[in-house]
Amino acid sequence: RAEVYLRGAKSQVERMEAVTPVDGQNQVVTRVNAEPALVQVVVPVEQWPGRKEVAVRVKLSGPPADGYRLSAVRSEPSTVVLQGDPDTLSQVPGYIETEPLDLSEATADVRKRVALILPQGVTADMDFVMATAGVSPIEGGITVSEPLIVRGLGAGLSADAALAEVDVILSGPM
Repeated sequence: RAEVYLRGAKSQVERMEAVTPVDGQNQVVTRVNAEPALVQVVVPVEQWPGRKEVAVRVKLSGPPADGYRLSAVRSEPSTVVLQGDPDTLSQVPGYIETEPLDLSEATADVRKRVALILPQGVTADMDFVMATAGVSPIEGGITVSEPLIVRGLGAGLSADAALAEVDVILSGPM
């Protein structure tokens, strides 16, 4: 016996597999060596007619708040299986879109369950996906030079500074 696992396979599977001797009840036979010990296994994998696996593309609307940007977009799951007439499915590109995910004035990640937009006569293994849009602040930085000011000296005290001015580096969200 040579076992081949096909879970998730989308195209022909070709690999070398170890051979395990078994008896008529499919029990492993010990003290027997298989010859050859490895075999080349080829399993053709074809898509069922009327089914097509496609990526999910999250459609976005509205810009994030000023000073913020879109940093990532993902859906869970990232693919869905469509079912329908083979001719109709052949017209579907390699992805299917969702309802718009609104990012208007967002200052943090937006996560929402959104519906898939399916062509007429096509169904999917699910109607909704969980869409997440990463929103993060636009980072910026500036260096300013300021004069050194001595404060808080008690009466009769003086201070000598080695620097006349200091550079202050400011960075963070715009």
